[in-house]
Amino acid sequence: MLIRVNIKWTELRELLRLAIPIILAFIGTMTMGLVDTLVASRDSALTVAGIGTGHAIFLTISMVATGAILGLDPFLARAVGSNDSPQQLKFLSQGIILTLFLSLVAVPCLILISYHFDSFGVKADVAEVAGDYLIPSALSLPVTLLFIVGQRFWQAQHHAGPIAIMMIVSNLINFIADWLLVSGSFGIPMFGAEGIGWATVITRIISLMMLLIWYDKPFRALFHCSFWRFSSWLVQDAEAFRSLLKKGGPVAIQNGLELGAFSLVSLLAGTMGVNEVAAHQIVFMIASLTFNLPLGLSSAVSVRIGYHCGRAQLQTARLIGVLGVGLSAGMMMLSALTFLLFPVYIAKLFTDNLGVIEIILLLFPVCAAFQIFDGIQVVLAGAFRGFGQTVIPMRANLIGHYFIGLPLGLLFSYHYNLGLQGLWIGLCFGLISTSMLLAITWKTTTKF
Repeated sequence: MLIRVNIKWTELRELLRLAIPIILAFIGTMTMGLVDTLVASRDSALTVAGIGTGHAIFLTISMVATGAILGLDPFLARAVGSNDSPQQLKFLSQGIILTLFLSLVAVPCLILISYHFDSFGVKADVAEVAGDYLIPSALSLPVTLLFIVGQRFWQAQHHAGPIAIMMIVSNLINFIADWLLVSGSFGIPMFGAEGIGWATVITRIISLMMLLIWYDKPFRALFHCSFWRFSSWLVQDAEAFRSLLKKGGPVAIQNGLELGAFSLVSLLAGTMGVNEVAAHQIVFMIASLTFNLPLGLSSAVSVRIGYHCGRAQLQTARLIGVLGVGLSAGMMMLSALTFLLFPVYIAKLFTDNLGVIEIILLLFPVCAAFQIFDGIQVVLAGAFRGFGQTVIPMRANLIGHYFIGLPLGLLFSYHYNLGLQGLWIGLCFGLISTSMLLAITWKTTTKF
């Protein structure tokens, strides 16, 4: 019994040691979106609405692409666990090549959408601002994906701390760039929503350069060659590439299903009015910020489970999943209480528009209701990914959001005239259903 308790505390300590910097890095990434929203809110509700609509599409497509890259997690973690350096380099190479393929598809897709927001029923003024924002943002995607490949690689090595520091610096750069390009200062013209998109491009490029420079020395120490030399002889390995797609493809679809549900709500909000879009964007960004707590924990759980699978320690790997779920539920309970206790204060941080605040106050209780379930489902998805099981979370998201959540949301919104709140109630039911499906599957499939 004492040995089991010691193992639990040891694994909890190691999980937190890895999770905390990853969570800080994820929060740093999302904070850039919050800064964009705050700067835009000082311009007008229309700017917030346009950026929110454009960002919903960008986030959906970028997260689908990111999902494909997340297929790296089990391969890299197991290679680190088994101390297989050639395997680590092989999958780093395939991750970089995959990024190039994904960018060739995603960037033109985003640019095409930017010219056709009105085709989705989005009001003309919101559609114009959304397009201005989305075009430059699309150009930042290849750099963003390369950064994510590097982030996954060093997380697998349990060297995530410096990435958190980089995200703090990146947030400062993003704020300065937003401020200069949106409002216009020091002779720089006022670019409005388009300026926020270009600020994203500038910030992402600097972030990638920081990662490459910072980690070049550790890379030399691990693999006895510089990253720059390694990147010059990238070789396509068809078998490894297929393996990566086999694991990453379902994660990409899973991300697309979940964020697609939120993006559909964003587009439907765009047909309701500027205040509804602005309120939806603000609450979505706040919920996304809290979601980064379990999302970062999910990545750490995936890495630790993959590491122990590489060492053939399956019981310990399962224990990490259980610990992750408990930690996530505790964190998201605090988030839910915050939404319930301080709704007006939080809303006024983002806007002084009384119409927008009124709608935000309707959405916060719904957001609080799904916090714990959202945290559990994302950690379990990471746990399954660590075991190399990526199809299970994809199926759970499909059933939860598209067979339960969205139909209920449309029913509450249009039949019962609850408007935007009704759509969010549907999202709530979708996340609860997904969480329950994953929990039941985890209990029945991870008995070793």
